Parts: sequence; C-alpha cells; structure tokens
Amino acid sequence: MVDLVIKNGVVVTPRGAQLGGVAIDGGKIVAVGADSALPAARQTVDVDGRAVLPGMIDPHTHMGFTSGVRGIGEERFRSNCASESATAVLGGVTTMISTAFFGSTRESLVPCLQKAKQHVNESSIVDFKLSTYPWNENHLGDLPALKREGVTSFKFCIGYEGEEAKEVGLFPVELGLVYRWMKEATRLGDPMLTMLHAEEPKLIAARKAELKAAGRDDLAAWDEARPGVAEAMDVAKVGYIAMQLGARLYCVHQSSKESVDLIAYFKSKGVRIFGETCPQYLILSADDPMGALAKINPPIRYAADHDRLWQGLRDGTIDNVGSDHAAVTLESKRSHLGIWDGQPGFPGVGTLFPLLLSEGVHQGRITLEQLVRVHSENTARIFGIYPQKGALLPGSDADVIVVDLDREWTIRAAGFPSASDFTVYEGRRVKGRVEQTYVRGTLVMQDGQVTGKLGVGRYVPLSSLYGRGGSIADRAPAASV
Repeated sequence: MVDLVIKNGVVVTPRGAQLGGVAIDGGKIVAVGADSALPAARQTVDVDGRAVLPGMIDPHTHMGFTSGVRGIGEERFRSNCASESATAVLGGVTTMISTAFFGSTRESLVPCLQKAKQHVNESSIVDFKLSTYPWNENHLGDLPALKREGVTSFKFCIGYEGEEAKEVGLFPVELGLVYRWMKEATRLGDPMLTMLHAEEPKLIAARKAELKAAGRDDLAAWDEARPGVAEAMDVAKVGYIAMQLGARLYCVHQSSKESVDLIAYFKSKGVRIFGETCPQYLILSADDPMGALAKINPPIRYAADHDRLWQGLRDGTIDNVGSDHAAVTLESKRSHLGIWDGQPGFPGVGTLFPLLLSEGVHQGRITLEQLVRVHSENTARIFGIYPQKGALLPGSDADVIVVDLDREWTIRAAGFPSASDFTVYEGRRVKGRVEQTYVRGTLVMQDGQVTGKLGVGRYVPLSSLYGRGGSIADRAPAASV
C-alpha cells in the first residue's frame, strides 16, 4: 500500500494526456496510469477530471532582492526563501532556481553557497537549485568545489557597467573572464552551464544619454534605450565563444525578435545554446501606461517581439520560461523617481504558470503539452535535475500540481504572501487556476491556502538519476507535440 493516490484526473506530460492519476510513496512517483492500474493507498484524492501536471520549475529568480535595497543581502535571502516560496506554490511552482551571492567579491564563492543551501533547507517550502555570480579571476579556482556542491550554473551580467552596475549591486565583468570561465567549465564537463544577461552596455549608455537629453521619461523610452539589437549583440559575442569552445550557454530573459533569430542561427550550427524568456516579454507592451512600475532589464517591448517569442516557444528556439522574480517594493518604484531612477524588476513567480496557461494555452499560442515542456521538463534537463524533477515518471520526485483549467480568477497582489507589495498584472483576469500543489508528495497548497511548513523545501544538487534513462539533452526537445 502506497502513501497517496491522486486519481480521476487527466495526466498531462509533454508527450500527451491520459485519463487516470499518479501513485506516490516516500515522496516519489511510483506509478502513473489509469485509475484501475494504480495501487491501493493510505490516502486517495479524487480530482474530478482536473489536470494533473508535473510541478513547474522557475529557472530565474532572485532571492535577496527586496525592499528597494540594492544588491543581495544574506538575511533578505533567507527571508525571501520563506515568503517567495509560499508565493511560488500558489502558482504551481515546486522548484526554484535562484542566484545567490553575498559577501566580498574577494572571497571564495563556496562559503556563500553553503550558507544559501542552509537557508533553503531551513526556510523554504519548495525545492531550490542555486546559481551564483563569478566576479573575478580568483573565482575560477572555485569551480571544482562548486561542482561538488552541486552548483553547476553561473551567471554573467556583462550588460552592467558604471552607474548601472552600482544601482543594482552588481560588478562589471570583462568578456575575457567569461571566456576563461566557459573554457574551464567545459573542461569540467556537463552539466556546467554559463548563464548570460545579454545587453550591450556602451550602446545603452549612448542611447540613454540621447533620450534623457530629449526629456523622455516614459516606459517606451526604456525600451528605446535598451533596444533589441543591444541584446542580440551580446548573444552574438558570447554565442561565438560557446561555438569555439563547445560550451553550454544559457541566455536568460530573452525579450527581442533579434535575439530569437540569433539563437535560432546558433542552434542551426550545432551550438549548445539555450534561450529563456519570461511572461512580461510575451504579454506586456512598452506603450502600457504603467511607467516605472514595469521597468525591468531587459525592457518590455512590442507585439512583433511577442509574436516571435511565442513562435520560438512553439518551434523550440526558446527552450523554457522563467519569471525573473525579484521581491522589490512599490517604494523602490515610487513615481517621483521616474523611469531613469526607479529600481528595475518586479515579482512574477506566483503568476508565471497562470499567465502561460491563460495567455498561451487558452489563446491558442501553445498547447498544454508544450507548456509543461517549456515550464518544467526542459528546465530540468538544462540544469541537470531531470528526471528527478520535471517529470511524472516512476522514481521522479512527487512534485505534482492539480489544475482546474477553466476556473477564472483575478490577479491581486494581496493574494500572495510575497515580500513585494505589488504586481504589474494587478486586476488581470486569467483562466485556469492551480488548486493543489505537492512537493515530494507533501501537500503544500490547497485552494489558495498555503499548507506547507517552512523547511519542507530542500536544496537540489544534480539529479540522483542524472544520466539514467532521461539524461540531460544538450538540445532540449522541440516544443511541438
């Protein structure tokens, strides 16, 4: 007899849908299939025809950015693990991937990551995988130890220089360091992954100066200051390095049609490149009157970019979707700061899946199977945690969500326990709502109420099943079904 059976549902994976459910024992999936084939259980949940999906994975979050304070702080990181993981389960996210860095750039990265792991294990409701920021040559020596700790993804923000770098608490990074890091990471082997924030800073500085001089202070000016070509320029530079080295390159928060076309080119040449986008780049427009509230880097753009990104999700050019969640506050966005001085970023982990379901599946832009692929399986494959995560397979972690695909509701910031006190989607009606969220077989959310306790979540290094029966694919499967 197993611990739990979820029955009478429609089980959806990237390979299709079937009537039935899943059986869970010891926090693992032990069976998937028709109700009649599932074993007896100590507890049975009848979901009455609702969709049963693998837990969603958010590959792009920033624990520790909150309250309008620049940079990442250790105490803010710890508290965000609690508040933002509680927000995540309301939206069906069961695993988050966050950057972690606090301390001096002169110090080893290893102690910071060890502290971050402790905070995750003590304070989170969802599971976490961690990435970090290498800042200088000294950090090259940390690579083997970081890999042993299960930290295999490293983010470079070559788009920040000067005042912009200071404003967000980052440090300038030279392209030469990116090259040397990618070379060493490739030598150490898969699934070592270089993550790239791609925006060409010198072009941006020139455009900002022009627009400020012209008296512009609107959301569209932020897009014009950071044009799609600035994103594509950095994708091109680092993409060619990846081509030369055979390195794995992950381009975060792609926002423009130019960069999607460039990623498609590199993929056609066999480069091990992955593209991520976010709901704001699929849905929101730079002519929206929200102004500085919707300021983010890279900026929100226009319909032509939306269309190319949706196409990229369908054809596999864009591999996955993240939120770029940061728990910043209205105070840091206050209107008198304007577009040039307000803090970039906004929350999104709790609305990521609902928006993709409502604006993607229900609008006919992607299928539900494609949504599961780009929001769960592909991310697990890219980051080396498949099939422990991102799958409904025997032996996988029992991360499961139950979804009423037709239930309509209104997004309100007050409905989320985030440290952030606003959402750019305030008042938006969406179709489809997560009704139950399970993390490794533990019910952590039911009917809009967070039931999971702090500390349910665990740090996830590499999958214990890595390389067996579903090993990571350098080219994640195309999104078509």
